Amino acid sequence: MTPPDRLSRRPGPRRTSSRRGPDEDGGALGVAGISQHFGKTVALKRIDFEVAAGEFLGLLGPSGCGKSTLLRILAGFDRPTTGTVTLDGADVTSTPAEKRPVNMVFQRATLFPHLDVFENVAFGLRISRVSKPELSERVGEALEMVRLGHLARRKAYELSGGQMQRVALARALVNRPRVLLLDEPLSALDLKIRLEMEAELRRLHAETGATFVYVTHDQGEAMSMSDRVAVFADGEIAQLGTPNEVYAAPDSSYVARFVGDANVIPVEVRSVVGAAARVALAGEELEVPAGATVAAGPAQLVLRAESIDLTSPNGGLRGRVLDRAFRGVRCSYLLDVEGIERPLRAEVPSSPSGGEPEVGAEVGLGWAPSAARLIPAEANDE
Repeated sequence: MTPPDRLSRRPGPRRTSSRRGPDEDGGALGVAGISQHFGKTVALKRIDFEVAAGEFLGLLGPSGCGKSTLLRILAGFDRPTTGTVTLDGADVTSTPAEKRPVNMVFQRATLFPHLDVFENVAFGLRISRVSKPELSERVGEALEMVRLGHLARRKAYELSGGQMQRVALARALVNRPRVLLLDEPLSALDLKIRLEMEAELRRLHAETGATFVYVTHDQGEAMSMSDRVAVFADGEIAQLGTPNEVYAAPDSSYVARFVGDANVIPVEVRSVVGAAARVALAGEELEVPAGATVAAGPAQLVLRAESIDLTSPNGGLRGRVLDRAFRGVRCSYLLDVEGIERPLRAEVPSSPSGGEPEVGAEVGLGWAPSAARLIPAEANDE
């Protein structure tokens, strides 16, 4: 995975849209000691974090890791086994979903097929008995926000998948929630529409000023949109930080592999002097940055595929090309390196004139010392 283009973005003051009234400010979430048990199955294990008002938090992890379960607890659909949820300092753990200033957008847009776009968006406001002038104004604003004002009278069954998901967003935003929860809303869309919707979600987040909590298994989505990312593993948060922190400084082999599919290589740390460590790797001794928790002895070296350079095999680390895949601007390689148990992955820029190493070719491997990161050795690492 190539590093996202927004890695340097950090949470900042919430920008409040003129569409939000003074009584609708806020949206700070707190999660303390949240656990969820389904019989003998433990879905969540004492989750703790805070989300600032107006922040975009991504919940990233594989299927079954607990992220959607947590989202349902935040929405008020499920009660946790233990722990509390707060919204702007108030305990809402027992508050039912319909009484929370929170809305949720699901993976698939479940619209009323017999209603047009306007009436789908207006449905909740009609249930709440909002006056006709206010209803018309708010629905119109919500449709303009998702750029569907021109389709207000089109039937739901006449819409494309991307348009249906925009209507679902408008239906959630029309209630002016302090918190918008999104459960893999783009996973059913094709790549082109997904990329367009990512841009729309970034724009809507900036425009509404609401707090967004976004569940996804797609690392690209999480990294490109989030102010911070919580990486989930087996019902726990393995790491929580900015996209740059999670990508460039993973805390564990799990995070390193899940976010960007990095190479994680067992090494022996010979010595640590200041900020540098000498490590033994495949018969060579290399100098790499020393992690704060790494001492002499077994450790793991995290090396991103795009950090590896392939050169002529003239000393140093050498490998043989096991597989090569052309991916447009880059070529992906699988390399067998003597002394390293697992094949290494490398991604190098492709040349318009070709000439990249082919399968079976011998190559030299190199990388900038700062590109490697040491993390402690882990038991039963796979």
